[in-house]
Amino acid sequence: MRAGRVSVLAVLFPARSLALLLQDAGAGAAEPTGPLPTGAAISAGSGTATPLSTGMVAWIHIPKTGASSPPCPFAKTLYHNRHLCPDFPVDRFLRRDGRVEDFLRCSAKLPWSCVNQFCHGAVHELFYGSHRGVGKLVNVVKDHMVGFFRQPEERLIAAWHRGKHSWKGPAPQNISEFADRIQGCQARTLTMDGWRKWEICGNPHKPSKEQVQQAVQLVSNMPFVGLAEHWDFSICLFHKVMNGTCADHDFVNMRPGSKHSNKGDSVKSLLGDWTDPYDTPLYDAAQVRFWALMAENGLNRETCARICAGATKSRPFAVHHEGAHTSNLISHFDWPGRPFYDADSAVDVDYNYV
Repeated sequence: MRAGRVSVLAVLFPARSLALLLQDAGAGAAEPTGPLPTGAAISAGSGTATPLSTGMVAWIHIPKTGASSPPCPFAKTLYHNRHLCPDFPVDRFLRRDGRVEDFLRCSAKLPWSCVNQFCHGAVHELFYGSHRGVGKLVNVVKDHMVGFFRQPEERLIAAWHRGKHSWKGPAPQNISEFADRIQGCQARTLTMDGWRKWEICGNPHKPSKEQVQQAVQLVSNMPFVGLAEHWDFSICLFHKVMNGTCADHDFVNMRPGSKHSNKGDSVKSLLGDWTDPYDTPLYDAAQVRFWALMAENGLNRETCARICAGATKSRPFAVHHEGAHTSNLISHFDWPGRPFYDADSAVDVDYNYV
C-alpha cells in the first residue's frame, strides 16, 4: 500500500462499519487519500440506479480532470460503449490535441446533432463533452450526471501548464494570480450556467457557500464518479455500471509504477501551502462517492481484472512483478507495479491503439 494512505472510510461512514462497507469489494482496501471531509453533510449518497436505467447520461466535463487530456480517453470510453452509442464508428479514435467536437464529427455540422445520430438520446445533447456548466439545467440532468474529478491543486497546476486553461484577458503575472481566479472550477461547473470555458472556470465570480454545498450534494448522488488519481478503477467502474467492455484504448496513458504529472512540478513548489477552499470539500465528496460505488458494485483488483480482460495489451490490473503474487504487499486496491494514469502527458503514442 502506498505511503500516505489514511483509513478514512470508517470515519466517513460512522453508521456503517468498514467491514460492511467493503464486504463486496474485499478486505484490506486502500481508501481515499487527501484531507478528511469536514462536517456530517458529506455522504455516500443513496442513489444506486445506473444511468442506463434512467435512459441517458450527461457527461459533466470539468477541464483538466484527465477525461479529455490527450488522447481524450474517457470520450473514447463513453462513445465506444455499444449500449450507449450503438452507431458510433468502431474505428474512430481521437488523436493527440484533437477536440471532442472533432471526435464526434458526422454529416451534421453541430456536435450535438452527431451525438443524437450516434447515441439516439442515450447521451445528453448539451452534455456531450463540452465544458458546459450545469447551472439552471440541474433538475434536468441531476439524476444522469457522470464525470471525473481531480485533486484540486493538481488540476489547477495542469490548467496552468495547458496554456493557462480557462483564462481570458491579459495573461496572469504568476500562478498565484491564476489560482485566485480559477479556484473553484469543479464546484462552478456543477452550479453555474455557461458553455465557454472562461464563462465557468475563468469567471471572476467565486462560488458561494450555498453553491459549494449544492455541488457536494450533487456529486454525492451521481450514478458514476471517476477520479483521475484512480483512472484504472474509474474505467472499470464505468464499464461495470454501463455494462461495457474494457479495451486497450481506455488505458493508453497509463504508465507503470510511478506517477507522472505537471511536468515534474510539485504542488508544494508552485503553490506552497495554498489549497482551493471551494473544490476541496467537493473533491472530498467525490472520493467518498467513488469508493462507495466501488463497494456497492463489488469492485477490486481481481474483479476489475475480469471486467477489463479485453484490455489484452495494457493489462491494467495484472501484477507484473516477479514473485509479487505471494507478497503481502498486494491488497485488493493496490499492488506492486500498479500503473498510474498520466493525466498531463502530451507524448506521442499510437492513439489508435486497440
